[in-house]
Amino acid sequence: MEVSLNTNTFKVLKAISVVPNLTEEEKASGIKRLSSYTEGVTKAIIANRMKKLNLSTSTINRSIKVLCENELIAEGLKITDCGAGRKRGYSKSYYITDKGIDFLNNL
Repeated sequence: MEVSLNTNTFKVLKAISVVPNLTEEEKASGIKRLSSYTEGVTKAIIANRMKKLNLSTSTINRSIKVLCENELIAEGLKITDCGAGRKRGYSKSYYITDKGIDFLNNL
């Protein structure tokens, strides 16, 4: 099945696929999948990466829903630090799947 994405959804997929703190060799080899579903990006991180594009939270939420339905991204849990003196918690996070990596590489 052919997957077609609108511009905003494609930009959200690109924001999720970015993995920070890669070595130069890893950057040169292309997009890397996050090591497990316990890592990923939260909606807050996605919104921060999309700040320059001025996308609304509802647009980001709709894009995430479309990407999950097309299996280009998947949900996971990320351990989050709640700040000084607070317990750690879990946040819903999103990571790119193998299908999502193939989709981006075939563009």
